[in-house]
Amino acid sequence: MHWDPEVESPATIAVIGCGPIGIEAALYGRFLGYDVDLFDAKRPAHEVVRWNTRSMGVSVADCTTSLGISALEGQISQYLPPPMDRVWNGAEFAEEYLIPIAKSDLLVDGIHINSSVLEVGRVRYFREETCDWQARANDEFRLVVASRDRGIYTARADVVLDCRGMFADAEGYGPGGAQAVNAASVRAFLQAWLPSDPRFEIRMIDEKHVLVFGNTDLAVRFVEEWSAMVKKEENDSDKSLTRKLTWLVPCSRSDWQSIEASDPERWKRTLSKATSVVPSRGIEKVEFVESTSIWRLQVSNEDDSTREILGDVFAPFTNALPTSSIAPTLFSDQPASVHSLAQEEGECQGDFYPGWSGWTHATGEPNYYRLGSPQYPFDGRGLAEGFQQIKDVFALLGARQDLDLYDILGK
Repeated sequence: MHWDPEVESPATIAVIGCGPIGIEAALYGRFLGYDVDLFDAKRPAHEVVRWNTRSMGVSVADCTTSLGISALEGQISQYLPPPMDRVWNGAEFAEEYLIPIAKSDLLVDGIHINSSVLEVGRVRYFREETCDWQARANDEFRLVVASRDRGIYTARADVVLDCRGMFADAEGYGPGGAQAVNAASVRAFLQAWLPSDPRFEIRMIDEKHVLVFGNTDLAVRFVEEWSAMVKKEENDSDKSLTRKLTWLVPCSRSDWQSIEASDPERWKRTLSKATSVVPSRGIEKVEFVESTSIWRLQVSNEDDSTREILGDVFAPFTNALPTSSIAPTLFSDQPASVHSLAQEEGECQGDFYPGWSGWTHATGEPNYYRLGSPQYPFDGRGLAEGFQQIKDVFALLGARQDLDLYDILGK
């Protein structure tokens, strides 16, 4: 796979995903003179808005960049940056930083909200056509976009930055991460909101038995927030509210005992008296009876037996599986390590900047890059990694390893 990654401005960059990394990548590109189209299936920073009152977990200094602050200073007269040691919650991060940047003159004309990118292809080359890689790199991308306002349309770009972060599908909640029987037919009835999300209402759990499945950060967070809300509501109420949560954890009983023993104080805070933990292999079969709004879960035990658990609300939060759903048959589903290995073995034609860190974010499709932090997809700890990725990729596109706008604007 041999091509020169340099793409001089003015060229068009399509950024998929209008979260913190997508907005920052678009801003970086605009400062360098590229034309940028920023696509999102919803609205700018919608996932951060959903983070709501939860702390970002890192200071303002770690959530912002000199580039973003410069953009706001140029857009808002007498703009005063927030204290760098302040810790934002999600809503504050979105309202005070991300959304104003998205609405700035630099980006607003290129943002396409409520616009899902359905597919990415090339204009002149078939999806898996073996060809001269430099010729493929020189060809434009063709994006098929589904817009709520414009309908289906196409857009062109010279570079694609996929900033969806995890770019992943959910595993199944059956044994071994496979699909449970009937999983597809009950998808519309699943509970996807966490108790601290802005759309979550207390009536969703009043007098209800909630079933939570998973051992992911989101599953743990649901249990923590549910327990905190229940304790607060019961303390504030004159009557005891009937609520129950069963947490189905995909692990063995001995593994769960080890997890509890590793940090007993944490789990004492996390698990309320109304919470029960059920280790299991997964859910063999799931049913939702619409007439009674009752869930029936057939849970697989360690010894291959099953048990039936009934509940009023079902919220599965499973692990994520990497996917290339936007460009399923482009070479973008090939790992970036292909490039690193080829360069280490001297297989690349010409110089092509061997050893540059920008290659680690490349894919097998020329000029298609993936950015974001799969390790920390839901909190501020992944932002620093994402900002570094942006810097690395634009250094590669500009063929200047020392290119660092953060350093230039920070002085």
